[in-house]
Amino acid sequence: MKALKMIRPSDVVPIGEFKNHAASWLERARNSGHPIVITQNGKTAGILLSPAEYEKIQYEQDLSASIDQGLTELDAGQGIDTDELERKLKQHVGAKASKSK
Repeated sequence: MKALKMIRPSDVVPIGEFKNHAASWLERARNSGHPIVITQNGKTAGILLSPAEYEKIQYEQDLSASIDQGLTELDAGQGIDTDELERKLKQHVGAKASKSK
């Protein structure tokens, strides 16, 4: 798991303050791209992310899982060589180009 980006003190909010001004904290997360750390009794209780930051994390996790799956398949002898991959990619791109005309 990756470490969190550097948390700025201005991005830390007690839960009571967050509840009272949730809309402005949501807007702040969305506009700044920084995670908002919500604390309860002085400890981190949750982290609020913008939709864009959440999607980025999901994409990175999906990509990592796909790479892991590919490496597992290669280790099991299920991979294809570079020439076969290139042929399949050209075929795929050609099929997409034909459909868009």
